[in-house]
Amino acid sequence: MPGALLLLLSLGLKEKIGEGDGICLAVCGLFTGVRAAVLIAETALVMAALICMIGTWTGRRKAGDRIAFIPFLAAAASLLLITSALSSV
Repeated sequence: MPGALLLLLSLGLKEKIGEGDGICLAVCGLFTGVRAAVLIAETALVMAALICMIGTWTGRRKAGDRIAFIPFLAAAASLLLITSALSSV
């Protein structure tokens, strides 16, 4: 579901959100389930927002700069896998 929503947003926003982001999140959702995919998307959005704020504050980024979102999805999925593995020990 979250991946399909990102795909629809990429079509509606004329590629301001890439199709690859939606496909990547849809695949994550297939393997982890809807709840985990939503958690991955939320965590990735928070991480991307923090990086953009830090970049803006330090003067390395401007307000209209674009960044890739897939690395944040990968980091969020990795973080979810690590925390779930540690909690099951």
